[in-house]
Amino acid sequence: TKSGSNQFHGDAFEFVRNREFNARNFFAATTDPLKRNQYGGTIGGPVKKDSTFFFFGYQGTRIRTTGNANNTILPTAANMTGDFSNYLTANSALNPQGKVIQINDPTTGLAVPGDIIPGSSISAVAVNLAKLLPISQALPNGRLTYAVPSVQNLDEYVARVDRVVRGQDKFYARFYLDRFYLAPGYDGKNLLLTGTTGATVHTQNWAAGYTWVAGPNFVNNFVADFVRAASDRGQGGDVPQFNDFGATVPQLPKSEGGIRAFSITNSYFGLGNFTDGKFIRNTYEVRDQASWTHGSHTLQFGGNYERDQSNIRNTDFSNGNWQFSDTLTGLGLASFAMGHMHSYNQSSGDYSDSRQNVIGVFGEDKWKPRRNLTITLGLRWEPQFVEKEIFGRTEQFWPPAYAAGVRSKIVPTAPPGLMFVGDSYGGLNFPATGDRPDINNLAPRLGIAWDVSGNGKTVVRSGGGIFYSSRMPGLFLNDASIIQPFSLQTTITEPNTPNNLIPFSNPLASQPSYAAAWPLLYTLNTLPKGGVPFTGLVTVYGMEPGVKWVTPTTYDWNMTLEHQLSSDTLFNVSYVGLRGVHLRQDIDLNPRAAGVGTDASRPYSGFGEIYENRNTGMSDYNAL
Repeated sequence: TKSGSNQFHGDAFEFVRNREFNARNFFAATTDPLKRNQYGGTIGGPVKKDSTFFFFGYQGTRIRTTGNANNTILPTAANMTGDFSNYLTANSALNPQGKVIQINDPTTGLAVPGDIIPGSSISAVAVNLAKLLPISQALPNGRLTYAVPSVQNLDEYVARVDRVVRGQDKFYARFYLDRFYLAPGYDGKNLLLTGTTGATVHTQNWAAGYTWVAGPNFVNNFVADFVRAASDRGQGGDVPQFNDFGATVPQLPKSEGGIRAFSITNSYFGLGNFTDGKFIRNTYEVRDQASWTHGSHTLQFGGNYERDQSNIRNTDFSNGNWQFSDTLTGLGLASFAMGHMHSYNQSSGDYSDSRQNVIGVFGEDKWKPRRNLTITLGLRWEPQFVEKEIFGRTEQFWPPAYAAGVRSKIVPTAPPGLMFVGDSYGGLNFPATGDRPDINNLAPRLGIAWDVSGNGKTVVRSGGGIFYSSRMPGLFLNDASIIQPFSLQTTITEPNTPNNLIPFSNPLASQPSYAAAWPLLYTLNTLPKGGVPFTGLVTVYGMEPGVKWVTPTTYDWNMTLEHQLSSDTLFNVSYVGLRGVHLRQDIDLNPRAAGVGTDASRPYSGFGEIYENRNTGMSDYNAL
């Protein structure tokens, strides 16, 4: 960001694009509906002449447009009274499937005479939901083409103050804010628009730095900064939830909820998108770098300390995943009208809090032993401190404990072999970070620049080094926090025989204890004494037990030859090589046997996938 000066300067601008100015595309029937405004300005100048200066800038962007057309199939008004006789004809103008479909009663397996479902079998929940579908706008067969409006606002601010100290030192403070807003799609009338989730994303950066000029040969630069990215996603608090339609089911507070997932097979209408979620990432950093010129050597040395935070508050699938199919009825839309669900899944959300420290110390010497030769030598120490979930929402699978039938002492209801922070067995221990840190990460670097003849016409440049990826992704430890025992969920799927297992009006009728206790969301310290019941095949996301975390490493080497053939012609040939080792990858320890495909063929019974994070990946890249 530039600073102010001894004179006041500023500017203002606006860019406009809308239907009045847009030309019609040759192949389009109408003018592009896009409306876009970008406007803003900057101003800078002195606070105190020759000493203190300020600078401020702003840009705003407003976008109003309509997305590409979407196609779907809605029930007709007659369908919602039980009359599906239009499906007894293959006429696609009346029957969107274009083939005769006999509807069956899912509770008896018997055919419904004339495809006329009795009114007593029509679901009140389905009827209430259908009132917020644009049925009257669809074709006689239920097909509908519709567009989704998009409203976006972007605002960017930057402010900076600079001050000259002692006539040569410099201090600055800077603030940057980027605010993005996407309006949720639902308009209060049309549930098809719930496919667009709203979002507000704030990205801000605060920084202050001091440059100390100790003399003509020594300069030190210190910077402290804070970066925050906060994303708040949601449906706006106005979207009806399934309990609003009459279903007996636990739901989020309306301000956080909405419709997460609703679908009917064979291209019928679907509803919903992500419900409320907050994703906050904070980075605090201090860094210092000094530069000292001594004869033919320019020495640079310094270091940095960084504290990273990732906080997730995600209600994903807390309001359920509602699925209808034609498995027993012959037509998914008829299943919807009769309130007969094929499957239902509901979770307790995704909450995690991860922390990591990142440290680096380096030294570098740029040496010119000859006028036409520069050699750069560097060394960086970058230890790897493993990311930590501060509330203990991590897990590991220990095969020796499984073989011995040993259960966790921390969560005794877990199946044998599944361990948690604080567990130990057979020489294995589960530290708070899962694995031990990797401390001995020394990264040498070498660079050479050689002017072969000394006249600047032929130059050889070459370099190489070791680079460590010690900063872990913010979502690295997130997987374990979204499964049992930390976030309990339930999944119900109907059998292939006549049943009424999952009624639309009460999808958790077969699991009243889950419905009564929902949400079942825990940290390691808040788990009930004695643990929680584990259900179904247990999925595991964990790190490799009893080992040191090995930092992903890249070896980089390159060489370039340049030669000036004439005043306007340059020959250049370059080679780059990269080799990555200890790259992160998830290994499934419990796959189904090849060619079998059943859960019974897994080597560890009682478990589904057992994903173990190992740094065993490799990569190679060579280019000329």
